[in-house]
Amino acid sequence: MTLLQLLEALSYIATILGAGGLLFALRSWQSSRDSLHHQVIINCTSRFQELSPKLAQLPLANEALQQYLELCNEELFYFESNFLPQPIIDEWLDGMLSFICLRRKDGSYFQLVATTSSSVPDLSPPFSAEHQLLLENYPRLDYAFQLTPKAEKAIDNVLQQHGSKAARAQMVLTVIDNLQSYKEEPFLKHLRRARKVINKLKSR
Repeated sequence: MTLLQLLEALSYIATILGAGGLLFALRSWQSSRDSLHHQVIINCTSRFQELSPKLAQLPLANEALQQYLELCNEELFYFESNFLPQPIIDEWLDGMLSFICLRRKDGSYFQLVATTSSSVPDLSPPFSAEHQLLLENYPRLDYAFQLTPKAEKAIDNVLQQHGSKAARAQMVLTVIDNLQSYKEEPFLKHLRRARKVINKLKSR
């Protein structure tokens, strides 16, 4: 074997080893990510299960309500960051809608109205109007459950055409749409711009 052939063989081996190393690193990263996501799901589910008995007691204790809102706000951050599988997001948002009303700009609350006696009515959220005001302490959560006239019309159309279960799904989609647009809120956009300026100044 000539020196040239030896170098070519070593080059091939190095390429194979490099590709193998990258593949191993990628699989390790995916495994770590999946494990972390799994832990997040378990943690949030366990916290909700601990809170469930307290949330079933009316009137709601302020401490239980505060813990629930903090949990919901944290979960919305995971949703917004695409940190969890979509089925989990859909299921958890549907659960939130059993406690937190969609709210119109005038401050009134939206609830589904059964179209027929056989329709499944929407659960009546146990949060009082006073409790709903606590949402203002959680901007992401507050924004996510706002209801525009356009979104309300879409829910009503789905309700008339497909019934309350489909309308409930449309309500979940409304919250998801709100979360996607929340990133474009003036406060957050200004915050990102300011950080870019600060980082540029630091790099000089």
